[in-house]
Amino acid sequence: MANPISRPLRVFLCHSSDDKPTVRELYHRLDSEGWIDSWLDEKKIYPGQDWNYEIEQAVEEADVILVCLTKNSVTKEGYIQRELRIILDYADYKPEGTLYIIPVRLEECEPPKRIRRWQYVDHFPESQRNIAYQRLLESLKFRATHLGMSTSLIQQKEKFHTRSSIPPRSASVPGAITSATPAALRARVTVLQGVGTTREASLAQLGLYTLGDMLYYYPQRYESYQEKIIPIYSVIDGVTQKWLRNLMEQVVMHWAPAMIDTLPDSIRSAAGLIPMRDTLQQVHFPVSREKLRAALERLKFDEIFYLQMVFLRQKREWKSVSTERFSSIDENLIEKARGEAHKLFSKDIELSLPEHSLLADALKEFWADGKS
Repeated sequence: MANPISRPLRVFLCHSSDDKPTVRELYHRLDSEGWIDSWLDEKKIYPGQDWNYEIEQAVEEADVILVCLTKNSVTKEGYIQRELRIILDYADYKPEGTLYIIPVRLEECEPPKRIRRWQYVDHFPESQRNIAYQRLLESLKFRATHLGMSTSLIQQKEKFHTRSSIPPRSASVPGAITSATPAALRARVTVLQGVGTTREASLAQLGLYTLGDMLYYYPQRYESYQEKIIPIYSVIDGVTQKWLRNLMEQVVMHWAPAMIDTLPDSIRSAAGLIPMRDTLQQVHFPVSREKLRAALERLKFDEIFYLQMVFLRQKREWKSVSTERFSSIDENLIEKARGEAHKLFSKDIELSLPEHSLLADALKEFWADGKS
């Protein structure tokens, strides 16, 4: 059985600007359920953002589309007609029978021909609105269950929006954070166009909390398409390749050229390595296989270089510690140590892992001495 999806059901409300009071009421009611993340343009699109881009991204991420209909909206050319074109394009890619589009009549009207094949729900008259809402809720629960989402946890959405336990990506990359790192790279991902609280939570599950984290989130692999090299990132449910690439492009193209190289020029020149600013650009959006190869060589060099620096620092610290030679050995202490070693090898299978090999060899030799 597949693991349940630990995020709320994403519901997009498509509507006409003339129907906002009733749609607003429906939006708030759905959003208060706890397991639903409802999307309404006036709540999710901020001043200065590209309307078409935000709508398309929201539709792409939505699990369910509610098309709110009135006499005015079905006859008037406007936003709802444009949204419908986007929605129907995405609906064509859904498997047959998918509960994806739900027409919601806010008043007596004839649904547009293009969406008549989907069963609608009446959200009127006001005296019957509670009954209509429960019918709609049952449909949304059916969709959520089909996707493997829980609808029983009232606080699910709040849990989803809390900070993930996954460590920041930049913290795991040697040399990523230095005194020369621009302070702006510590800014949260919500400063980027198209990233609200829901998408911020999704990115956090990838270890992406700041602009700096994104800069060092390298592609998992690459695909060739019409002589272009397309980066393929590791993603989770709710984060699409297209959306993440667009987001990466915002960060990489702006900040990579501003990065100060922490590797000394003498070392970089001697090893024939490209600057870090070029490395970051080419590893995310390579213009050729040769440029990509050079970028990957630089990243591999840096990883080994910083690892050696850590070992050298540890060695220097060890040498600075004063030691004392014992004139006599406590036999009871030795026997106790041998006993602990025996317990480890009898119960802890993780000692067979490569990173424990040195410890394992030492303990085996120590234990073997006790048997002879």
